[in-house]
Amino acid sequence: MTMDRWDSTGREVDEIVFAEPVEVVRKPITPKLVRPVVHATVVGARESSVRAGHAAAFHGARVPVYLARIVARSPVGAWRSLVWFLRWVLDAEGRRVRASMSGAENTGTTEASAYLRVQQEHREAMKLRAVAAAVVAAVAAVLLVAALLAWGTTAMIVAGVAAVLVLGVIGRGEETLRVGPAVHEAGPPRLTADLVVTALGTLGIGELNKALREDQNAVRFTSPVCRDGSGWRVDLDLPPGVTAGDVIERRSRLASGLRRAESAVWPAPGDQHAGRLTIYVSDRPMDARKPVRWPLLERGRTSYFEPLVVGADERGRPVSLTLAGASCIAGGVPRSGKTVGVRVLALAAALDPLVELHIVDGKGGADWLPFEPIATFLCVEDDDEGLERVMTDLRAVQADMRRRYRTLRTLPREQCPGGKVTADLAAQRKLRLHPVLYVIDESQVILTGPAGKEAAGIVEDLIRRGPAAGITLVLATQRPAKESIPTGASANASLRLAFRTMDHTSSDIILGTGVGTAGYRSNTFARGDVGLSWVLADGDDPSLCRWAYVDGDDAATVIARARADREKRGLLPRQDEEPAPDLLADILAVWPAGDRRRLWFDELADRLTLTGQTVTAESLSASLRAHDIPSKQVSRKVDGVTVNRRGVAREDVVTAQAARQAASTAACTPTGT
Repeated sequence: MTMDRWDSTGREVDEIVFAEPVEVVRKPITPKLVRPVVHATVVGARESSVRAGHAAAFHGARVPVYLARIVARSPVGAWRSLVWFLRWVLDAEGRRVRASMSGAENTGTTEASAYLRVQQEHREAMKLRAVAAAVVAAVAAVLLVAALLAWGTTAMIVAGVAAVLVLGVIGRGEETLRVGPAVHEAGPPRLTADLVVTALGTLGIGELNKALREDQNAVRFTSPVCRDGSGWRVDLDLPPGVTAGDVIERRSRLASGLRRAESAVWPAPGDQHAGRLTIYVSDRPMDARKPVRWPLLERGRTSYFEPLVVGADERGRPVSLTLAGASCIAGGVPRSGKTVGVRVLALAAALDPLVELHIVDGKGGADWLPFEPIATFLCVEDDDEGLERVMTDLRAVQADMRRRYRTLRTLPREQCPGGKVTADLAAQRKLRLHPVLYVIDESQVILTGPAGKEAAGIVEDLIRRGPAAGITLVLATQRPAKESIPTGASANASLRLAFRTMDHTSSDIILGTGVGTAGYRSNTFARGDVGLSWVLADGDDPSLCRWAYVDGDDAATVIARARADREKRGLLPRQDEEPAPDLLADILAVWPAGDRRRLWFDELADRLTLTGQTVTAESLSASLRAHDIPSKQVSRKVDGVTVNRRGVAREDVVTAQAARQAASTAACTPTGT
């Protein structure tokens, strides 16, 4: 910003330079050490005030009931008052003492003198109390008459009401004022260390029970039971010989011992040793919470190379997964939320306009139909024709993977230092290294079909070598076994999603045997734990995830937004666009099938002039390399002299043309990436 003005010395200046704003970071007012105490105090005071206000309003609304009950008990109060007054005047309290000494007057012992003294004191007390009672009655009568003369009927009414209330309070019973508590303590008991130890003692673990019998402090708490998010966190060390896995596989019993719902108790191994256990107890069971809302449902874009938000953990924190450089396997019984979870992962990837989607639904349902507008390949048919289309597409993707590696080998080291597809390389459309997400739902249908052996080989190859080339394969099945998830796939997948399974064997196939031994087992999920899974990412400990729920209509809305973004960026082909010249078809048209010779590039360029194309030997060689057709040394004698030039064989052109036609036939909606 410039303007004319004068400085403080009177000199004219032409430019005023404004200093950059300084970012101010405000430190917390409460010190970190006392912050938990302050938080607990504030929360406790707020809860106490809310409870007190609720109790006051609750009982205030029931005051008429209380008054009616007090009035009804006033006769009882009058009778009790009369009985008490007479007992006081007659000194009924000393009756037992006098009765116990009734035979002492004839014994001639010291007890006789004591009895006579007690009797004398009794007579004097009765006289004194009778006089006091008469005085009190006279004073009360005088005051009553005076009040009646002074205030008239009003005084009588007030005195009568007061007397009735006083007598009603005196005559009240135990239930007179008890309508019910204002706050009903129906929730579970407060989580304490003693309750945790008691619950652990009910699990039926022999070594644990033996240690507790010998020493009540055998379970050592490494930190106090404390609040963590919307629940409680417990960290403890189990006795020697007891592992966290022993407790985790008895999660239902542990929840019963803690008097909580099973979906509110989540034990997990600690990070120190096998005997370290962490128990998270949420305030509300996960199956009683509302479905997790996906933050990308209405707006936002993603990147294949950055974490994608797919749900939330047991503490309500977002759970994110990264697809770049990963292959994924997912498994779970029907109605466990497996397809919905994997579909959320695919929707997140679809919001990156560079991602090319291949979707195979072996179930043959409608779960994946919303992806049709942007999917390069979509097959939901489970018949022989559909399986053949899938095999053709798998072969084409495998061939494209080989091409990608050839392209990566030709790139400069500074552009591709790790030999892997990066975000910068994926953005260069001419390299055709854009990300590819290949999802096979109900993979057992494809891998156990007529071409199951070949399909399994391609799947294992894509899982082993695809991630570095930008290809991510996702296998999902409701029957985790070596037939639906090949051994090579389960051993090399770096991203694993384990929904509810029926046994630990299925859980181990998905998560791995060592992970199951550590206590992470999907067969411990309850029937109501829909949408819950263990998520195991490469290099991380398994974490619990409740996947966001996106139904079919919302999925179609997200796909429409993704398609609009791709159209805006020119990543979808125009329907009215003229088809590009087919170089391979033109070559085969001018090269008869019976001609088995290898042609030089300049000879082939001359023949292509018959089709109206103007090409040179150099440009033709470059174009054929782009189609993965290698050039070869062709020797020929010309006028008796051997001449060597670069050329091509017709069978190589035929092979490339067949592979391209197969991929084009299988594609539903080419993306143009």
